[in-house]
Amino acid sequence: MFYGVALAFNSLTYNVLWWPGRSQRTLIEPDVQDVGLRAITRHYALTLLGAVLATHGRKGRT
Repeated sequence: MFYGVALAFNSLTYNVLWWPGRSQRTLIEPDVQDVGLRAITRHYALTLLGAVLATHGRKGRT
């Protein structure tokens, strides 16, 4: 359970920092293509969803 919560927290923190930076492109090199940014965004959104679902699914189990 601890590892699931840690993964969910890490993923949430990354997403909170990633979304404003991606939308404003303030910390991203100008030559980075949008395809790569979409792939990173999708990967971390799915990681957050997976971490939350995996942690929630483990509640009440030993």
